[in-house]
Amino acid sequence: MAEERRQYLRVIFEETIQVSTEEWSDPIATGLDLSLNGVRFHCEYPLSEGELVSIEFEPSFTLVGTAIWCWPIEWYYQAAVRFNDITVTEQEKLRKYIETTTCLLYTSPSPRDKRQSRMPSSA
Repeated sequence: MAEERRQYLRVIFEETIQVSTEEWSDPIATGLDLSLNGVRFHCEYPLSEGELVSIEFEPSFTLVGTAIWCWPIEWYYQAAVRFNDITVTEQEKLRKYIETTTCLLYTSPSPRDKRQSRMPSSA
């Protein structure tokens, strides 16, 4: 199981997502990290291990997965969901979504290069 869990590279993912089960929906869950295999996030409600969960990344992009674990942290919960039966098309769409949401906001020179500003000109 550990090998399968680490099959895909995880990236930091701090986006708002909608997490839904048959019992509840949290439209302001916060992503923590994301891979082509699953997602870890904070949400307002507890999940049970094995529970089916719908993750809406964008209005036209939702994946279904299974809750792997869920822990209470203060007044919210941290949970991990593994995507179920993700198709090649869905995986490609997820890969593009990951690249879009986790890329740098702007290109910057090396921190050692003092000749150019690191901030975009519009800042």
